[in-house]
Amino acid sequence: MTTGRPTYEGEQTAIDAEGNMLREWDGVILVRSLAVTAAGNCDPAPTEIPAGVRATAITLLDPDKGVFDLECYLDETGETYAFAHGVGADVRVVEKIEDKKAVEL
Repeated sequence: MTTGRPTYEGEQTAIDAEGNMLREWDGVILVRSLAVTAAGNCDPAPTEIPAGVRATAITLLDPDKGVFDLECYLDETGETYAFAHGVGADVRVVEKIEDKKAVEL
């Protein structure tokens, strides 16, 4: 089931594991484990990020393949993170960017 979300001129999106639109900066949950591509602030970096971990779809790296760079939060507070690459089928959208509130500095 695909949910309708507004798109903007030039915006590139993908489809998540449940058929929902996935766009950059959406909050997601991994539905399968992924290999770590960058350590983030982990020392040492894990080799794999398990399914069930919360992440943010930072950047759509390859629009043709739907590959995103995912910032994966390895603790409850989100202070410990590492990066992985995944496609829409690897994640489930749990927070849409348009639902997030802006914070004024």
